Amino acid sequence: MYDKILLPHRFKAIGLVLFLPSLGLGLLIMLTDLEFAFLDANVLSLYYHPFMGEASWFKMVKNNLTNEIVAVALILAGLMVGFSKEKQEDEYIASLRLRALQEALWINYAVLLLAMVAIYEQLFFQVMVINLFTPLLFFIVRFQWALHQMRRHHEE
Repeated sequence: MYDKILLPHRFKAIGLVLFLPSLGLGLLIMLTDLEFAFLDANVLSLYYHPFMGEASWFKMVKNNLTNEIVAVALILAGLMVGFSKEKQEDEYIASLRLRALQEALWINYAVLLLAMVAIYEQLFFQVMVINLFTPLLFFIVRFQWALHQMRRHHEE
C-alpha cells in the first residue's frame, strides 16, 4: 500500500484515546437513546422533510448534536487507528493492511446481505446505521490481529 496516504504513527495513540470512548458512547446512544441536553442547537439542514409538514431545502432546524458528534469522533478516531503508519512500516505490513481491508469489506458485505434478507422494518434501519461503522471496525480488528500474529510468529 502506498504509504504516503497513511497518517504519521503518532496519530494511532490519539485515535485510540478517542476511539474507545466514542465506541462506548455510540453503543450507549444506540441502546438507550442518550442525548445531552446542552447539545441542543439550531443547525442548517440541507434538506428537511418533517413527518408531517412540507419539505424544504436549506432550513434551520432544532437538533440535538449528540449523535453527530459521537459519529464524527468515532469515524475520525477509527481512521486514525486504522490508517496510521506502524513504527516499522514495510512492504509486508502494507500487504497485511491491504489483506485486512479486503477481508473486512468481504465480511461487512456478507453481514449486510444477510441483514437484507433476514431483518426488516425499524431494526433494518438500525443495522444500516451500524453498517456505517462496521467496515472500519472490522478492518481495525483484522489488521491488529494480523499484526499480533506476525509479531508472535517472529518472537518464536
